[in-house]
Amino acid sequence: TPWILAKDPEKKAELDTVMHNLAETLRIVSVLIYPFMHTTSKEIRKQLKVENDVDSFEIYMDNDKVVLKKYQPTCIFCDSLADSVEFEGYNVCKSCIEKLYRIKDNAE
Repeated sequence: TPWILAKDPEKKAELDTVMHNLAETLRIVSVLIYPFMHTTSKEIRKQLKVENDVDSFEIYMDNDKVVLKKYQPTCIFCDSLADSVEFEGYNVCKSCIEKLYRIKDNAE
């Protein structure tokens, strides 16, 4: 159980895996119960900070911590989260779109 793993510092990696699997299982359960328990399903996703049933999680290390958070697509050029739009399967922010137009205009 997570409580036992949390007491042993040497089991941190195993605890991180268990917690990741638990969060993903809860997300899947929230999708499966939606037709029968709308409010509960939405509340589970709200607690996990997942807005809809197709959201993904990303997991990464931040110093000595494993971070699990909702995946947010970023601009393919500058990695910005701000004002991005999808173009042919890629996210591009408005700032980079403006820069691309300037390059195009200068090339003509």
